[in-house]
Amino acid sequence: MSTLTIAEAREHLDELCASVAETGEPVLIQRDGRSVRLVPDGEEKSDPEMLRRMKAAIEGKGDPDEVVEVAFEDLCKALGVDANQLSA
Repeated sequence: MSTLTIAEAREHLDELCASVAETGEPVLIQRDGRSVRLVPDGEEKSDPEMLRRMKAAIEGKGDPDEVVEVAFEDLCKALGVDANQLSA
């Protein structure tokens, strides 16, 4: 599993999401000592608590020891990116 900073993930979001969707290989995204794991759609089911933790991690407000698994569509939604344009 590769690891990127949040800045690297933002800079290469299109390629990153396409790679995770195609290969199924999760990517760990780190920011200020906190981690979010980007996983392919279907590997993690969305639920309100998971979405809350994901948003907190992206905003740097989450538990620094917690790894949050994030589905592709959920990450795109949280970042305001159209998932359909990236996965095409």
